[in-house]
Amino acid sequence: MRDVNAGLDLKAGTHHLDGRRSLQYVRARHIPPSGDLGRVRRQQQFLAELLDDFTDRGVLRDPATLARTAGTLLSTLRADEELTTQRLVALGRALRDLDGERTAFATVPISDFDHSVPGWGSTLVWDKERAHRLFEAVREDRPITDAEAYALPAPGTPVAWAPSDVPVRVQAGPEARHEAARIVQELRGSGFDARGRTSTAAGEAAPEVTEISFAPSERRRASALAAALPDAVLRPVRGHGRVLEVRVGRSGSRVVPVVHDRSSVEGAPATGAALDCDD
Repeated sequence: MRDVNAGLDLKAGTHHLDGRRSLQYVRARHIPPSGDLGRVRRQQQFLAELLDDFTDRGVLRDPATLARTAGTLLSTLRADEELTTQRLVALGRALRDLDGERTAFATVPISDFDHSVPGWGSTLVWDKERAHRLFEAVREDRPITDAEAYALPAPGTPVAWAPSDVPVRVQAGPEARHEAARIVQELRGSGFDARGRTSTAAGEAAPEVTEISFAPSERRRASALAAALPDAVLRPVRGHGRVLEVRVGRSGSRVVPVVHDRSSVEGAPATGAALDCDD
């Protein structure tokens, strides 16, 4: 994991993060999953691990240790005047029997990730209907991992990248041109910028399974296309252009509808068990 902007540089393997490196980790925006929701997910993971650590060390059950921890937390951040040490201690005591694996984390569903506001710049806009369902579940003490809170506006597999921004060229031999035409048409039905091309290269045999070739830097676009072509295999190719290429395999390929919804892909509710670093 390497994010120059956040100062994060972790080699493959197991690491114990101190406070400085933990801050780099939760601030990182340029490691997968990238962007705002990826950063939020890492912050959720950090909080889940912190709760487990407090529980394992008995911090929440020892009044003196809990008071020192609350005082340390308040000395390192800006908080409302009402958030006193006493309130943090009371919160810690309320959490002392909570199993970290049974916690749940969610990000409010977003309808616009780049809404421009004069004087403020780029902002996020909540999906009002789905946000209402999420907070309603919280008020009624229902599990926020319930799929109802993140129900999609249209049927289909959720993808994190807009299909209209995924240029696709479907390639097939003369014997599979009708299959390629069908794939192009169905991909366009989900909004992909898809076009077909008949290959006439001598001796070029079709692969057994449909392949999606792409430049390594285009993996997020390729993932959206792979969701629409569940039978295809991804093949990163160095030096490949921006246009993703689909080579139709001898077994053909199903095309399933997809829906652009980053909230369902990168910000869906997750339990503490799912976020556990030890797994």
